[in-house]
Amino acid sequence: MAHPLAKISSNFPLVSGCYFFKDKAGVIIYVGKAKNLRERTGNYFSGIYSQNSKNQNNNDHKTRQLLEEAISLEYQETATEIEALLLENSLIKRWRPKFNIRLKDDKTYPYLKINFSHPFPKLEIVRKIQKKKSDCVYFGPFVYTLQFYKAVEILTKFLGIRSCSDQELSSRKRPCLLYQLKQCTAPCVALISQENYLERVKFLKDFFSGRPSAIFSFLEEEMKNFSEKEEFEMAAMIRDNLQSLTGFLAYQEEIQQLLPSLDKKSVDFISCLKGEEEIYWAIAIIRSGIFYGIRHFSFPIEFLHKEETQEQLLEFLPSQLLEYYQREKLLGISLPEEIIWGGENFSEKFSNEELLFSISSWEQLLGFSVKIGKSKGSFQESFIQKIQDSLWEKRSQKEKTRGIFSMACQLLKQLLQLKAAPVLLECVDIAVFQGSSPAASRVVHGKNGLRKDLYRYYKLEERPEKNNDVAMMREFFLRYLQGEEYLSYSKNFSKRVLIVDGGTPQVSIAFRCLEECGLKDSLLSIVGIAKARKIFKTSERLVFARKNSFGKMVFEEVSLEKYPELMRILCHLRDEAHRFSRKLHHRLEKKRLLKR
Repeated sequence: MAHPLAKISSNFPLVSGCYFFKDKAGVIIYVGKAKNLRERTGNYFSGIYSQNSKNQNNNDHKTRQLLEEAISLEYQETATEIEALLLENSLIKRWRPKFNIRLKDDKTYPYLKINFSHPFPKLEIVRKIQKKKSDCVYFGPFVYTLQFYKAVEILTKFLGIRSCSDQELSSRKRPCLLYQLKQCTAPCVALISQENYLERVKFLKDFFSGRPSAIFSFLEEEMKNFSEKEEFEMAAMIRDNLQSLTGFLAYQEEIQQLLPSLDKKSVDFISCLKGEEEIYWAIAIIRSGIFYGIRHFSFPIEFLHKEETQEQLLEFLPSQLLEYYQREKLLGISLPEEIIWGGENFSEKFSNEELLFSISSWEQLLGFSVKIGKSKGSFQESFIQKIQDSLWEKRSQKEKTRGIFSMACQLLKQLLQLKAAPVLLECVDIAVFQGSSPAASRVVHGKNGLRKDLYRYYKLEERPEKNNDVAMMREFFLRYLQGEEYLSYSKNFSKRVLIVDGGTPQVSIAFRCLEECGLKDSLLSIVGIAKARKIFKTSERLVFARKNSFGKMVFEEVSLEKYPELMRILCHLRDEAHRFSRKLHHRLEKKRLLKR
């Protein structure tokens, strides 16, 4: 018997787009992208993935469970495959489907962008690459950002590369102050020819492509010219910055000593480590002989079951890395010529050699020639060991965070006399200045750290009495408790604690709002965090409500100095709520002041 959604899939168009499965509650549980929607969704109901396939052992565990829960299948067309990729990212970030497994990067690293379509290009540091443009050249990602920023600052300053916007460049009638400081060549007023300017930009391109000799020669020549003119301060400044650039490349020389056989190749070294709750991946990126750093990724281990066969694991694990490289290719990031796998065997069920063999089809899927091999020789093994050390450090940091969070939740369970420990901690803060541009923020902390995908802004109404923190807190709670997001949280998370930045008045109004909304016995507990009233010093105190022997609600206070783990989590969450609420408040204030 065919799956009921198979007929719907057969009517899908033969175009690129995104498809999404929904459960009986109408919640999106999986989002995927496809070059051909009909062909891709049809694979779920073919003999390989069929729910009623005779060979159930060959079925993917996650896919079988997905088809059991899904009752509807929808799609959204896109013009190109790149648009489908961007739409998929947007939908996953918005809905957080439970069946979507992705390599999760801890950070967004900077890239260096040079747009050669402009007659006088400038250096731009970007963290997102939206589309591939033939006239734009990207370098990165740069994991070690401090050294990267310093190198860009030095090179921009001493090569005289402009830092102004395109609008300012076209509207200027005379050079800016940077020209007077000899930190810009003033292309805005044609004090340098386009040919000479592009030659300087080429020095930069060569430097980040692993050919720094040309720019070193240029800066040394500049230093000699300043010395001959007896401008010793400028000459000394160039000398000091040459030393800084040499320091930036010093680590590159160390890498070259570790990996002498690489020469100027573009290579990725990949290793992984299995933790208690997550699988950690590390990719050491080397492009044209320049070491960009080590990127760390992770995905939850809950989808790997003991009953998974060797074939299923060999299909699942490389697919995570393949998705990473497909995204890099579609976004125009340079890909490696060779991928080297190293470290211990990932699983007891198969060796690294079997894993390497399973990804031998990458060349066809990625559309470029790539060598895949195992680390060889003492030099490469020592470099792999560096990557493994970084993975162990990342794992220990994550597990330490989980341990502190778990301890804090247990303490809250005891203090608030809850039946179960909370799984999420939320914090709300109000930002306002003299009654204008009030804004609220809600931030969330889970067992693996801050859940920035669940952060929310709230634009509040201005009040005639100006600063009225309690009234603004009431407006926030009524909007939050009556919204669809609160209902979604109640379905997906068993127990939560919401921390209010304030004392008894703020906590009291929160409980009144719960009663108004008919949620007096909800799974949401509310506490407040405020400064204790002391003469010589201040300390944090926790404010919460409890029923006395007569059934009346009374408010109690506990000093958090007795519970350092709990204080650490709550203070960190409150400071994050401060930062996030001020972000919207400053944006609204800027908009309001510019209207005057």
